[in-house]
Amino acid sequence: MSSRRPAVAALIALLLVAAGCASHRDNGSATKQSSNSATTRPESPERSTTLEGRRISYVDHGKGDDALVFVHGWAGTHRIWKKQLPAFAETHRVLALDLPGHGTSEEPADGYRMDLFADAVAAVLDDAGIDKAVLVGHSNGVPVIRQFYRRYPERTRGLIAIDGAFRAMFPPEIQKRFLGRFRSEYWQDNVQAFIDGFPRFSLSEEDFREIRADAVAQPQHAILGNLEATMEQDIWKQDPITCPLLVVNAVQPAWTAEYEQFVRSLAPEVDYRMVSGASHFLMRDRAEVLNGLMRDFLASQTP
Repeated sequence: MSSRRPAVAALIALLLVAAGCASHRDNGSATKQSSNSATTRPESPERSTTLEGRRISYVDHGKGDDALVFVHGWAGTHRIWKKQLPAFAETHRVLALDLPGHGTSEEPADGYRMDLFADAVAAVLDDAGIDKAVLVGHSNGVPVIRQFYRRYPERTRGLIAIDGAFRAMFPPEIQKRFLGRFRSEYWQDNVQAFIDGFPRFSLSEEDFREIRADAVAQPQHAILGNLEATMEQDIWKQDPITCPLLVVNAVQPAWTAEYEQFVRSLAPEVDYRMVSGASHFLMRDRAEVLNGLMRDFLASQTP
């Protein structure tokens, strides 16, 4: 492993994500797999609603009473889910939003807060006419969906957490020093360098380029604001999660046996899965496996 990768792994942990910077490459698969293919089709027209007077953009696919809401992570947009939206729209109502300040959603008027992100999800549900949904979060989208559950438990059918943390990985003072990389005049170069440092595993060149292009295109206020929201200490309190929970992580050193036990202490009935040979963006490079695990989880919640 190159000397660069330990540093990349530390930065990834600081961002509360898990990039799969493993010291080995296991080409196995998850405990359960599915033959469901991850196909794509053209997106539905983008829709929008407002929160605190600012536009929140989202896409709306499928139909039916069972709804899924997809929440992207740091420096992302709804486009990260392009291999999930059409696959699940065959059986579910599927929404994916751009968090405030990201993609085509407008910058919030009063700064970035985790409550604001959670309320943006609620605003999208309201606009789409959906009472309850299963929320799917990736990376820094995991604390977003957990905060939604805290604020709107009656609207939460379940949570699916993909390669994101349920606890802070580093003290705030270390995180603040890291933020300086994105406050400098070279912030955009640093975003690109960060994405370039992710181990790719089987991530295709096309997927990698799309992910990097989306990240570099995000405005500086969103890059910083997303990270600053994860530094709110209250969002990491260890309150129980009693709704159905699926955790799907890529095999890498951050997700230890101790971490799994920590998650189980919050949610004893959690369905906890590890996917080997996957990058941090396993919704792209291991889409069939992830989609299969999600389908199994959703089926298990059907009365």
